[in-house]
Amino acid sequence: MARKGLGRSNEIKVKHFDSDGTYIDDDINDWLKKNDVFVLDIKFTSTITDEDMCNDALVIYTEVP
Repeated sequence: MARKGLGRSNEIKVKHFDSDGTYIDDDINDWLKKNDVFVLDIKFTSTITDEDMCNDALVIYTEVP
């Protein structure tokens, strides 16, 4: 089904995932299986210091009617 535009700004939502020292792929996939959403984008970032590692993801989505 073709989508026309991204919709109104109040229809766009975000979900933040973070994980210290582990992968977040499983968390994101589990959430996607449980929620009927249209993903617009996913932004990933990793932060590494001498002592810590943190992976973050921001899923930008709209709910499917």
